[in-house]
Amino acid sequence: MNLFKVISERLLVLNYDICSLEWKFLNKLGVKSRFPPILTGLIRALYFSLKSLRDIYIHVPKDKVLFFVGSHNQVKALSKVHQKSENGVMLSIHNFRNMKCDSHIPLFWFYFMGWLVFPITVISIYAIPNEYQKWALKIRFERALISSCSVWVWKFLFMIWRPRTVIISNDHNHWTCAIVQATKELNIPSVYIPHAFTSETFPPLECTYSCLESDIQKNRYVNRNSDIRVVGAVRYEDNIKPISRQPLKGILVCFNELDSNDWVRDIIENLVRESNFQIFIKPHPADVSRHTFFEGISKEFHVDYVEPCSDISTLQDRVQILLGGITGAHIDALIYSMLPMTFENWYPEDYYGLLSDGALLKVKNASSISFEYSQNIEQIHKKRVQYNYHCKKPDLMPSDQIIKIINDIK
Repeated sequence: MNLFKVISERLLVLNYDICSLEWKFLNKLGVKSRFPPILTGLIRALYFSLKSLRDIYIHVPKDKVLFFVGSHNQVKALSKVHQKSENGVMLSIHNFRNMKCDSHIPLFWFYFMGWLVFPITVISIYAIPNEYQKWALKIRFERALISSCSVWVWKFLFMIWRPRTVIISNDHNHWTCAIVQATKELNIPSVYIPHAFTSETFPPLECTYSCLESDIQKNRYVNRNSDIRVVGAVRYEDNIKPISRQPLKGILVCFNELDSNDWVRDIIENLVRESNFQIFIKPHPADVSRHTFFEGISKEFHVDYVEPCSDISTLQDRVQILLGGITGAHIDALIYSMLPMTFENWYPEDYYGLLSDGALLKVKNASSISFEYSQNIEQIHKKRVQYNYHCKKPDLMPSDQIIKIINDIK
């Protein structure tokens, strides 16, 4: 097998989130450019390379349990376990920064090594036969630049840091996919703790241990020799409350990067016109460039704006319905005793399998929300226990079970 084919395959495996032909994520985001894709990608690569100059040397203590996070939701999934770990160090990846993190990875060396193998990476991209995958890696060339050599860089860093165990909460991003591959090649134990729910199109489980939320989630995955433990969801463990039926008073609308500005405006305008309930809108934490847009929409239509990084459990007494499109927030709603709901024209595919499981209500329009809520709330609430093992055994904390797994690793 020639070098270019090896690199091509590695690029596709590590960049699963943007290269999956089932997801075609960049198409869903509507990513476009006025320039040729490779030129756009090169500009991005140069920009991130310059930013990486601030992260040349990072001190990481040896013989520690390393937690890697790249988003606020991942911090939420791992911080409780990190706090209970006696030897835990939480490291942020890419451009993510968070006060709960102990340090940041030395980004510079990933870009430095990437530019050294730049010609090989470019040729390997053009050797990929599928046009969508080729386009995705060109327009996001900074990812290809890093992932062509990131496993080697991680192996070098791990040989210096000598971690006891490595913990991740994202299994389809190029940073964490490369981390897992490096740990496998060095025989370092790894643990996967999901930061969100799972669809059947997610990549196979590769970590040494996978601490999943439910049997439903377990059945969504293909397993490649990972020791699966169903423990429940760490991110919910402090907010599990008994289900209580409440009269409909408020609706929380969750948006993400898949929702265009025009779509957001239409949804809110129709809700305000057709319903008499208090409306809350919450953008996704990762949709940073549009947070001010959502604030403007909330002021324009006189609805309540919810901070992107806030926990929706704080709205349990004021919100009874969570309305959204293709989003894992529907699971959040189910756990927090809200009714997960979507519109027929907002949910073109059953991405998480919630409709087929009877855990998500699809309605025609805003005027039918009140009636459908009264008719379906009790039936859908019964599904909650199926999506979080912790709901079956509320006294058995998921983070405690995971800490035991980590401590028992030899």
